[in-house]
Amino acid sequence: MRSSNIITGQYVVIEQYPASAADRLLARMIDMFILQVYLAVCLSALMALPNRYLRDDMDIIFIVALLIPVAIYFPVCELLFAGQTIGKRIQRIRVVQADGSRLRLSSALLRWTLDVLDVSLALGLPVIILSKKSQRIGDIAANTIVIKDSERFYADNNPYAYDFADKNYHPTYPEASELTVRQYELIDRVIYYDGDFNRHMQLLDAMANKVIATLGIMPRQGMPANQFLATVLSDYRYYASLPDLG
Repeated sequence: MRSSNIITGQYVVIEQYPASAADRLLARMIDMFILQVYLAVCLSALMALPNRYLRDDMDIIFIVALLIPVAIYFPVCELLFAGQTIGKRIQRIRVVQADGSRLRLSSALLRWTLDVLDVSLALGLPVIILSKKSQRIGDIAANTIVIKDSERFYADNNPYAYDFADKNYHPTYPEASELTVRQYELIDRVIYYDGDFNRHMQLLDAMANKVIATLGIMPRQGMPANQFLATVLSDYRYYASLPDLG
Protein backbone atom coordinates (compact mmCIF):
# COMPACT_ATOMS: atom_id res chain seq x y z
CA MET A 1 0.00 0.00 0.00
CA ARG A 2 1.30 3.43 -0.89
CA SER A 3 1.93 5.79 1.99
CA SER A 4 3.02 9.36 2.46
CA ASN A 5 4.93 10.16 5.63
CA ILE A 6 4.98 13.40 7.58
CA ILE A 7 8.03 14.09 9.72
CA THR A 8 7.22 16.63 12.40
CA GLY A 9 9.62 19.18 13.83
CA GLN A 10 10.17 16.78 16.73
CA TYR A 11 11.01 13.94 14.30
CA VAL A 12 7.79 12.04 15.00
CA VAL A 13 6.85 10.23 11.79
CA ILE A 14 3.15 10.09 10.92
CA GLU A 15 2.06 7.80 8.11
CA GLN A 16 -0.85 8.83 5.91
CA TYR A 17 -2.26 6.60 3.20
CA PRO A 18 -3.50 8.13 -0.07
CA ALA A 19 -7.04 7.22 -1.03
CA SER A 20 -7.31 4.71 -3.85
CA ALA A 21 -8.52 5.69 -7.30
CA ALA A 22 -11.60 3.53 -6.66
CA ASP A 23 -12.46 5.40 -3.46
CA ARG A 24 -12.06 8.75 -5.18
CA LEU A 25 -14.13 7.64 -8.17
CA LEU A 26 -16.93 6.37 -5.94
CA ALA A 27 -16.88 9.59 -3.92
CA ARG A 28 -17.13 11.63 -7.12
CA MET A 29 -20.01 9.48 -8.38
CA ILE A 30 -21.89 9.99 -5.11
CA ASP A 31 -21.34 13.74 -5.27
CA MET A 32 -22.45 13.91 -8.91
CA PHE A 33 -25.57 11.89 -8.10
CA ILE A 34 -26.43 14.32 -5.30
CA LEU A 35 -25.93 17.28 -7.62
CA GLN A 36 -28.07 15.67 -10.30
CA VAL A 37 -30.88 15.06 -7.80
CA TYR A 38 -30.61 18.68 -6.67
CA LEU A 39 -30.87 19.94 -10.26
CA ALA A 40 -33.75 17.60 -11.09
CA VAL A 41 -35.74 18.73 -8.05
CA CYS A 42 -35.07 22.41 -8.70
CA LEU A 43 -35.89 22.18 -12.42
CA SER A 44 -39.09 20.27 -11.65
CA ALA A 45 -40.11 22.99 -9.21
CA LEU A 46 -39.28 25.63 -11.82
CA MET A 47 -41.37 23.91 -14.47
CA ALA A 48 -44.28 23.68 -12.04
CA LEU A 49 -44.47 27.45 -11.66
CA PRO A 50 -47.42 29.17 -13.35
CA ASN A 51 -46.62 30.60 -16.78
CA ARG A 52 -47.03 34.16 -15.57
CA TYR A 53 -43.88 33.75 -13.47
CA LEU A 54 -41.84 32.45 -16.37
CA ARG A 55 -40.23 34.76 -18.89
CA ASP A 56 -37.19 34.17 -21.05
CA ASP A 57 -35.03 36.54 -19.02
CA MET A 58 -36.26 35.09 -15.75
CA ASP A 59 -35.56 31.55 -16.98
CA ILE A 60 -31.93 32.47 -17.53
CA ILE A 61 -31.65 34.05 -14.07
CA PHE A 62 -33.23 31.01 -12.44
CA ILE A 63 -30.96 28.57 -14.27
CA VAL A 64 -27.81 30.54 -13.41
CA ALA A 65 -28.92 30.71 -9.78
CA LEU A 66 -29.43 26.94 -9.76
CA LEU A 67 -26.03 26.26 -11.31
CA ILE A 68 -24.01 28.39 -8.88
CA PRO A 69 -24.26 25.86 -6.00
CA VAL A 70 -23.26 23.08 -8.43
CA ALA A 71 -20.25 25.04 -9.62
CA ILE A 72 -18.92 25.85 -6.15
CA TYR A 73 -20.00 22.64 -4.42
CA PHE A 74 -16.58 20.98 -4.27
CA PRO A 75 -14.36 23.83 -3.00
CA VAL A 76 -16.98 25.14 -0.57
CA CYS A 77 -17.64 21.70 0.97
CA GLU A 78 -13.94 20.88 1.20
CA LEU A 79 -13.19 24.17 2.94
CA LEU A 80 -16.15 24.06 5.31
CA PHE A 81 -15.92 20.38 6.21
CA ALA A 82 -12.17 19.84 6.62
CA GLY A 83 -11.47 18.51 3.14
CA GLN A 84 -14.62 16.48 2.66
CA THR A 85 -17.64 16.55 0.40
CA ILE A 86 -20.64 14.32 1.08
CA GLY A 87 -19.18 11.67 -1.21
CA LYS A 88 -15.76 11.85 0.42
CA ARG A 89 -17.32 11.61 3.86
CA ILE A 90 -19.23 8.48 2.87
CA GLN A 91 -16.03 6.96 1.45
CA ARG A 92 -14.06 8.16 4.49
CA ILE A 93 -11.48 10.13 2.55
CA ARG A 94 -10.48 13.78 2.72
CA VAL A 95 -8.26 16.38 1.05
CA VAL A 96 -5.32 17.74 3.03
CA GLN A 97 -2.16 19.61 2.22
CA ALA A 98 0.76 17.36 1.34
CA ASP A 99 2.32 18.10 4.74
CA GLY A 100 -0.82 16.84 6.49
CA SER A 101 -2.22 20.22 7.47
CA ARG A 102 -5.76 21.37 6.72
CA LEU A 103 -6.69 22.32 3.15
CA ARG A 104 -5.98 26.00 2.42
CA LEU A 105 -8.24 28.35 0.47
CA SER A 106 -5.69 28.93 -2.29
CA SER A 107 -5.19 25.18 -2.72
CA ALA A 108 -8.92 24.50 -2.81
CA LEU A 109 -9.43 27.13 -5.50
CA LEU A 110 -6.52 25.83 -7.58
CA ARG A 111 -7.81 22.23 -7.36
CA TRP A 112 -11.26 23.46 -8.36
CA THR A 113 -9.90 25.38 -11.34
CA LEU A 114 -7.84 22.45 -12.62
CA ASP A 115 -10.70 20.01 -12.03
CA VAL A 116 -12.06 21.19 -15.37
CA LEU A 117 -8.82 20.10 -17.04
CA ASP A 118 -8.81 16.74 -15.25
CA VAL A 119 -12.41 16.00 -16.25
CA SER A 120 -12.56 17.50 -19.76
CA LEU A 121 -9.37 15.78 -20.93
CA ALA A 122 -10.12 12.59 -18.97
CA LEU A 123 -6.73 12.89 -17.29
CA GLY A 124 -7.88 12.65 -13.68
CA LEU A 125 -8.10 8.88 -13.24
CA PRO A 126 -4.97 7.92 -15.26
CA VAL A 127 -2.86 10.51 -13.43
CA ILE A 128 -4.16 9.32 -10.04
CA ILE A 129 -3.29 5.72 -10.90
CA LEU A 130 0.18 6.58 -12.19
CA SER A 131 1.24 9.18 -9.63
CA LYS A 132 3.21 8.11 -6.57
CA LYS A 133 0.79 9.70 -4.09
CA SER A 134 -2.39 9.05 -6.09
CA GLN A 135 -2.68 12.73 -7.03
CA ARG A 136 -4.52 14.22 -9.96
CA ILE A 137 -3.19 17.28 -11.81
CA GLY A 138 -5.07 19.62 -9.47
CA ASP A 139 -3.53 17.92 -6.44
CA ILE A 140 -0.02 18.12 -7.82
CA ALA A 141 -0.38 21.81 -8.66
CA ALA A 142 -2.01 22.67 -5.31
CA ASN A 143 0.36 20.44 -3.29
CA THR A 144 -2.55 18.48 -1.84
CA ILE A 145 -3.29 14.81 -1.35
CA VAL A 146 -6.51 12.86 -0.81
CA ILE A 147 -6.03 10.48 2.10
CA LYS A 148 -7.92 7.73 3.85
CA ASP A 149 -9.68 9.18 6.87
CA SER A 150 -9.27 7.73 10.33
CA GLU A 151 -11.68 5.01 11.35
CA ARG A 152 -10.84 5.25 15.04
CA PHE A 153 -13.26 7.60 16.72
CA TYR A 154 -13.52 6.02 20.15
CA ALA A 155 -14.74 8.41 22.84
CA ASP A 156 -11.61 7.99 24.94
CA ASN A 157 -9.47 8.67 21.88
CA ASN A 158 -11.35 11.69 20.58
CA PRO A 159 -10.14 15.17 21.54
CA TYR A 160 -13.60 16.56 20.87
CA ALA A 161 -15.01 14.39 23.67
CA TYR A 162 -13.54 16.99 26.01
CA ASP A 163 -15.95 19.82 25.40
CA PHE A 164 -14.05 23.08 25.88
CA ALA A 165 -17.23 25.01 25.06
CA ASP A 166 -18.98 23.78 28.22
CA LYS A 167 -19.57 26.78 30.47
CA ASN A 168 -18.22 24.74 33.41
CA TYR A 169 -15.08 23.68 31.59
CA HIS A 170 -11.87 24.34 33.53
CA PRO A 171 -8.61 23.96 31.58
CA THR A 172 -6.01 21.69 33.08
CA TYR A 173 -2.87 22.97 31.37
CA PRO A 174 -2.54 26.76 30.89
CA GLU A 175 0.65 26.06 28.93
CA ALA A 176 -1.51 24.62 26.14
CA SER A 177 -2.16 28.20 25.01
CA GLU A 178 1.46 28.33 23.82
CA LEU A 179 0.87 25.72 21.11
CA THR A 180 1.01 26.85 17.51
CA VAL A 181 -1.69 25.91 15.03
CA ARG A 182 0.77 23.62 13.27
CA GLN A 183 1.60 21.84 16.53
CA TYR A 184 -2.11 21.48 17.27
CA GLU A 185 -2.70 19.88 13.88
CA LEU A 186 0.18 17.43 14.34
CA ILE A 187 -1.07 16.32 17.76
CA ASP A 188 -4.56 15.94 16.30
CA ARG A 189 -3.23 13.75 13.49
CA VAL A 190 -1.38 11.52 15.95
CA ILE A 191 -4.56 11.02 17.97
CA TYR A 192 -6.47 10.12 14.81
CA TYR A 193 -3.69 7.97 13.35
CA ASP A 194 -5.23 5.11 11.39
CA GLY A 195 -2.74 2.28 11.17
CA ASP A 196 -1.16 -0.51 13.17
CA PHE A 197 -2.33 -0.42 16.80
CA ASN A 198 1.13 -0.86 18.31
CA ARG A 199 2.51 1.84 16.03
CA HIS A 200 -0.34 4.11 17.11
CA MET A 201 0.54 3.58 20.78
CA GLN A 202 4.19 4.37 20.03
CA LEU A 203 3.21 7.59 18.25
CA LEU A 204 0.96 8.65 21.13
CA ASP A 205 3.72 8.07 23.67
CA ALA A 206 6.32 9.83 21.52
CA MET A 207 4.06 12.85 20.95
CA ALA A 208 3.09 13.00 24.64
CA ASN A 209 6.77 13.07 25.59
CA LYS A 210 7.45 15.87 23.09
CA VAL A 211 4.52 17.93 24.40
CA ILE A 212 5.73 17.41 27.98
CA ALA A 213 9.25 18.52 27.04
CA THR A 214 8.12 21.45 24.88
CA LEU A 215 5.50 22.93 27.21
CA GLY A 216 7.07 21.85 30.49
CA ILE A 217 3.92 20.16 31.79
CA MET A 218 3.27 16.78 33.33
CA PRO A 219 0.14 14.64 32.93
CA ARG A 220 -1.67 13.37 35.99
CA GLN A 221 -0.32 10.08 37.27
CA GLY A 222 -1.80 7.17 35.36
CA MET A 223 -3.33 9.32 32.61
CA PRO A 224 -3.07 7.56 29.21
CA ALA A 225 -1.12 9.38 26.52
CA ASN A 226 -4.16 9.77 24.27
CA GLN A 227 -6.24 11.32 27.06
CA PHE A 228 -3.38 13.65 27.98
CA LEU A 229 -2.99 14.85 24.40
CA ALA A 230 -6.76 15.23 24.00
CA THR A 231 -6.89 17.35 27.15
CA VAL A 232 -4.06 19.55 25.90
CA LEU A 233 -5.96 20.12 22.64
CA SER A 234 -9.19 20.90 24.49
CA ASP A 235 -7.33 23.39 26.66
CA TYR A 236 -5.77 24.94 23.56
CA ARG A 237 -9.20 25.40 21.99
CA TYR A 238 -10.49 26.87 25.25
CA TYR A 239 -7.78 29.52 25.34
CA ALA A 240 -8.05 30.13 21.58
CA SER A 241 -11.76 30.85 22.04
CA LEU A 242 -11.14 33.59 24.59
CA PRO A 243 -11.23 37.21 23.32
CA ASP A 244 -7.83 38.68 22.57
CA LEU A 245 -7.29 41.46 25.11
CA GLY A 246 -3.85 42.32 23.85
